[in-house]
Amino acid sequence: MKQALKLFGGFILGIIGGFTIATLGVLIFTDISASKFLNKFFSTEISELAIVTLSNIAFLIFAFFFHVITHELGHLICGLASGYKFVSFRILKYTIIKENNKLRIKKFGIAGTGGQCLLTAPDRPISEISVMWYNIGGVLANLLFSTITLLAMIFIDMPAIIFAGLAIFIIVGYLFALINGIPLKISGVSNDGMNILQLNKNINSKWAFITQLRVNALAQQGTRIKDMPAQWFEPISKLNPKDAIQAAVMIMTASIPLDNKDWKKAIQMHEELYQNSKDIIKLLNIEVKCELVFLYLMVGENQKARELYDDELKKYIAVYKKLMSSKMRLLCATTLIIDNDRTKAEEILNQLISNRNKFLMQGEVEMDIDLAQTALSTTPQKATEPIPGSFL
Repeated sequence: MKQALKLFGGFILGIIGGFTIATLGVLIFTDISASKFLNKFFSTEISELAIVTLSNIAFLIFAFFFHVITHELGHLICGLASGYKFVSFRILKYTIIKENNKLRIKKFGIAGTGGQCLLTAPDRPISEISVMWYNIGGVLANLLFSTITLLAMIFIDMPAIIFAGLAIFIIVGYLFALINGIPLKISGVSNDGMNILQLNKNINSKWAFITQLRVNALAQQGTRIKDMPAQWFEPISKLNPKDAIQAAVMIMTASIPLDNKDWKKAIQMHEELYQNSKDIIKLLNIEVKCELVFLYLMVGENQKARELYDDELKKYIAVYKKLMSSKMRLLCATTLIIDNDRTKAEEILNQLISNRNKFLMQGEVEMDIDLAQTALSTTPQKATEPIPGSFL
């Protein structure tokens, strides 16, 4: 019933959205007044209204998918032209990834995003790597197709129903360009326009952006983070956790001792990150909490783990366990130690192993399987005093 209500609600919103955008298109791109349009609308037969409404909904759906794909293709083309190399291309939950010189399709989604084009930066000094074209490519693609369509509407006569549909297409395209091109932060995450400003202004942000791309490329190919070049994780200067790009690389860096099973150092680095939780965006902060729960369980600090293992974290794990192998590894540890259910914990590990090829980041999968096996095969020991020093 809940799913049916969601579908019905989406249908109603689609009708409202289609009608609203079509109305705006007619008023903007024609000389028809608002009163004349409304009089025409209310004098139209119900069957004709139904056809127009359904047509507008269809154009709205088509425009959305077209501009999502076009946006990501813009990133791809401009990135490749700038010397970047292909890693993966995602639309909604379907990702094309290059593995062993072959293209494969995997199911992987990120909440709040319609698509994503991941490339890896060329092997050049940071100062010689361009970040503008890769980031602006999507906006340029949306602008290009919307403008071509607008010119076609101006110079070509066409039926009213097609005219209204193309008006929807144009408005959606320009909205995509504005939302991604005007520098904004949405839930703390920078859009393409903000990325261009930040990366060109802050050398540490540019370094972190390129490091993320390189780490993701190797992780998708199956390399564990502990086996990646150490110099990749050496920042140019002190990192700022308020910058989401820099904070993400700080978390990646903290994963190196985790992958090496150096529990004390991993705890120290993650605790330092968690102390800056007010500065780090919520999504990254939840990731830090997840790793701290696992690490505390591995050293016998079960009470600390229980305090962090709240309802919000449980919900987050439930949502992402099919997309991120680290959540299966954490679920294995909490089931084993907090729930005291070894049989179920072993089932979770076996499920992770059997589904290993369904995850995008194969390097993370290898690490998570190893760490989950360690959790099942060892008795957690009490943590000793923390290592002095700080990387923040």
